[in-house]
Amino acid sequence: MAQPGRQTGPAIFAVAISLILVITSAAFILLPSKPQRQHIIGLDQTTDRFSSDQSVKAEALNNLNILLTAQTGIKITKGLLPNSTFVSRKRILLAFDFLFEEDKTLAQRNMLRLGYKENTPNDVDILFLLRDPYNHAQDRLFTEEQAIYHDIYSQGRPAEERLYRHSRGPSSALFPQDIAQLFGNELPEYDFIVQTGFTSLVSIQPLLSLVESWNASQIEYSYHSDSKTALMTGMFAKAVEIDAENKNTLQDLHKYVKSGNVTLRTFNNSIFAECDKVVNDSIIFLKNCDNIDKKLKAFQDLKYLSKSKIEFIPTSINSLLIPPPKGSRKLLLGVFTFYSDGSTLRRTLLRFFYNSLFNVSSRNADLRFVMGIPQSEAQKRLILEEQTIFGDILLIDTPEAMNDGKSYYYIQQTIGMMDNGTFPTYEFIAKVDDDTLPNIRGIMKKIAEYDYQKDIYFGRAFVNNVENFGLLYGFSQELARKLANLNPKKGDVKSYEDYMMGLLVKKVSNTTRTIWDMIDTKHESGHFGWSIPLSKEILAVHTLKTSTEFWNYLMLYESIFALNG
Repeated sequence: MAQPGRQTGPAIFAVAISLILVITSAAFILLPSKPQRQHIIGLDQTTDRFSSDQSVKAEALNNLNILLTAQTGIKITKGLLPNSTFVSRKRILLAFDFLFEEDKTLAQRNMLRLGYKENTPNDVDILFLLRDPYNHAQDRLFTEEQAIYHDIYSQGRPAEERLYRHSRGPSSALFPQDIAQLFGNELPEYDFIVQTGFTSLVSIQPLLSLVESWNASQIEYSYHSDSKTALMTGMFAKAVEIDAENKNTLQDLHKYVKSGNVTLRTFNNSIFAECDKVVNDSIIFLKNCDNIDKKLKAFQDLKYLSKSKIEFIPTSINSLLIPPPKGSRKLLLGVFTFYSDGSTLRRTLLRFFYNSLFNVSSRNADLRFVMGIPQSEAQKRLILEEQTIFGDILLIDTPEAMNDGKSYYYIQQTIGMMDNGTFPTYEFIAKVDDDTLPNIRGIMKKIAEYDYQKDIYFGRAFVNNVENFGLLYGFSQELARKLANLNPKKGDVKSYEDYMMGLLVKKVSNTTRTIWDMIDTKHESGHFGWSIPLSKEILAVHTLKTSTEFWNYLMLYESIFALNG
């Protein structure tokens, strides 16, 4: 498991060396200006256009500039709601509170998005309340999420407030007064605000009926402690003023109204129910919907989503893949992943790294996220939604389980898709764990030394092992075809996936493995023990379980390449 305490050193070193690079580059070398690249699908180049030392230095320096430029919560919030949806007044703003749970709950945000996607009236807007990013990695995660969905309110503060007046971190109680400052300017005027926890679900039509008995022109407020749900008028939000963070709570928010008379209302408990007990159409608030499966069932009970199972077969999911260029490509890099909060966060970072920063497609390589078929209907729906947005998930026709043949069927299915024209012809096919950061520059340079028409099996292992370890390994097209034609029995592929693949290679080829330099982020005396200083010859870093660890090692890589090309 990752050790969060180990991430401070690399971060300090990376920032320090990056600042030195900025200063020295301005004083001693003149590098060509280089705009930030975007992901270009379909650019077919057979050579790496970033191969010269000077261009690599320029690219790395530009990447460092991007990595060190934080948006902050204030700028992230400016992307809230696309301008095309702006009107002067709306009825309800519904806010789900994710403060301090952001990294653990991305899947739940995505399920809320899916559930409300087709069933939200134009008079209602939904947003997700997140904290001000606490580091550059989280800043980028929020920025990427906002760029896709435009529904994040990041509770940002100027530096003085973050460090002093609100040094404990902004509480949920600050949201109403903050959001009210945007009314009529960056956001519409809202008659009502509903603020509730991320484990809640809200049925919108009966909510609209409920507020008909309220007076939107008055300062009115109600709070339900069991579900941590607040309903207030927009006028109430404008009247609240909390000067400094002092463990404020929504329950006591009415005490901070500076002027005007507050009407306190009481919720009828009959409009609240447990997540799995939607008994009638009068239920408005569902409590304790604390995972994606519960949320899906609740949305189905509310008739927001169909109870019918979706079609989820590889041919239909893979038909949504964004087509790579036809013809011959150098490398398919399949990132083995599945649907969870942590893996979804890592996919977000990897897309940013390898599409926006490195543009792997222009390097004659393609990055795909490889998944098996999950058991959960909620996971299936969220994977389909993610595929619809990004078009980079390769679904393998096998149940999602790392050690039940997923690696073998990935190779076999990829060869089949190459032969039927779904995929271009890849000279090399690699598998990488989603907690691994590949050095794409080094990898492309390394495989350029190989002949794909010979049996090549590359990866990292002890010399006396039959297998290459699972963090990253791959095959030449010639060897991959031999493996694909093997057709082993189901029982023969149910084992530790890397060990199993090594045994299959031994059956079809007498090839000598080529050993790559790759490291773990920790040092152990057992199976893994490769913890050494990073260099540009290190082709991958493994066991990066947190977004901060990913970020720190990418900063180290880019600092090294900016210095040495």
